Amino acid sequence: MALLTLIHNDQTHMMKKNKSAAILMCTYNGENFIEEQLESIKNQTFKNLSLFISDDGSSDRTLEIVKSFKQKNMHCFQEIKIIEGPSCGFAKNFLNLVKGVGNDYDFYSFADQDDFWHEDKIESGIFELEKYKKEIPSLFCSRTKLVNQFGKKIGYSKNFKSAPKFQNALVQSIAGGNTMIFNKSSKIILNEVNMSIDITSHDWLLYILISACDGNIVFSQKPKIDYRIHKANLIGSNLGFKNFLKRSLLVFQNKWIDWNNLNIEHLKKFKMITPSNKKILDNFISLRHEKNIFMRILLFKKSGLRRQTVLGNISLFAAIVFKKI
Repeated sequence: MALLTLIHNDQTHMMKKNKSAAILMCTYNGENFIEEQLESIKNQTFKNLSLFISDDGSSDRTLEIVKSFKQKNMHCFQEIKIIEGPSCGFAKNFLNLVKGVGNDYDFYSFADQDDFWHEDKIESGIFELEKYKKEIPSLFCSRTKLVNQFGKKIGYSKNFKSAPKFQNALVQSIAGGNTMIFNKSSKIILNEVNMSIDITSHDWLLYILISACDGNIVFSQKPKIDYRIHKANLIGSNLGFKNFLKRSLLVFQNKWIDWNNLNIEHLKKFKMITPSNKKILDNFISLRHEKNIFMRILLFKKSGLRRQTVLGNISLFAAIVFKKI
C-alpha cells in the first residue's frame, strides 16, 4: 500500500510540474461571494495556474475585491489578469474570455464567481483528462454539492449515469460550466465559435461541440465544488420538483425552440462533426419541422435522442408531441 501511495504521489508531482492550466472566471456584481471563491482557487493543490477574470460591468465592489486579491496574491499564480467583458451576457462573456486567452496552456477551467472549489478540483480533473491523447478534444465535468448562501449543505445535483454523447447533448446540458475542465484541443474548437450568433450557454455549447466530434467526455459522480444556491441562480440548481416544473414550463413558452435554433446554427458551421453525428443532427432538424406527429415520433426514435432522467425523457417526448422542440 505504501509503495502504491508513493507511485501515485510521484505521478501527481510530475503532472503538477509539467502541466499548466488557465482559470477563466467571469464576474458581474458578485461582491457577496467572490472573495471566498478566489481563495478556494488560490488554495488548489495544482499550483501551475494562471487566472483570467473578465468583469462584465459590475456596479458593486466586485472589481475592487478582485484587484485587491490580485495585488496580494500575484505570487500564488503564474499570472493574474483582469479584463473588461463585452457586456453581452454571461455566455458571451465566457466565450470572449476563451478567445482572448492564448493557446499556451495544457488545460482550461471555467469558474463562476459564487462557488467554492474543493482543493483538488483542478488536480482531479486533469488526472482524468491525462488519460486521453492531447490531440483529441476532451472535457471533464461533474456533479456539484449544493449549499445555501451561508455555505450549509442542502443536497447534491443529479447523479447522471448514462454515458455522455451527442444524442444527449442535443437536448440537455449535462453539467454546469463551473465544473468543466477541458484540454487545449477543446479550447481551439471554442476559438472558432461565431460570436455573431447568440449563445444559449457556454457550457452546453461546449458539451455539444465536443460530443459532435466524438471527443472524450468524462462525467464524474464525485462533486468537486460547492455550488451556492441563492436568489440570483435558484432555477439553475434544478433542485426539487418545483424547479423541474419551472424548467418544464420554459418548454411550452417556446424557450427550448429558441435554444435549439441557436445550437443548430452553431452546429451547421462546425466542420468537425462526424458523419454519424451529422445524420443524427439531420434527423433532429427534420423532426423539429415535421408537421405529422407520427413522423415526428418515428424520427425521434430514429435519432436516439435522450435525456438523463425519466422525468427528463417524459418532458422531451411531450415537447416532441406538442412540437415545442
